[in-house]
Amino acid sequence: MENQLSLVLLAIVGVVLQLLFRYFPKLAPWYEAQTNKALIMVGVVFVVSLIYFGLACTALAIRLGIQVACSTDGAIDLAAAFVLILISQQTTYLLTRK
Repeated sequence: MENQLSLVLLAIVGVVLQLLFRYFPKLAPWYEAQTNKALIMVGVVFVVSLIYFGLACTALAIRLGIQVACSTDGAIDLAAAFVLILISQQTTYLLTRK
């Protein structure tokens, strides 16, 4: 993951995910009523990471600066993307919690 644009996009995705679950009208009340919020968010971030990996296999990857290959090395980069999204999402949670 050498491309800075790709890293910035992942961080933004983490922030947007947290803000959606915190403030989006129909999603926020449902999320607040859940007892396993962390587990739900880990699942959502995992799905987003898989989408990110899938985008790496398309022509759109070049435009977005995604440098993940469709290979074992790409899967390792996927794990790094997963962690980056979780970090930015959790930081946003800590900054926006009530």
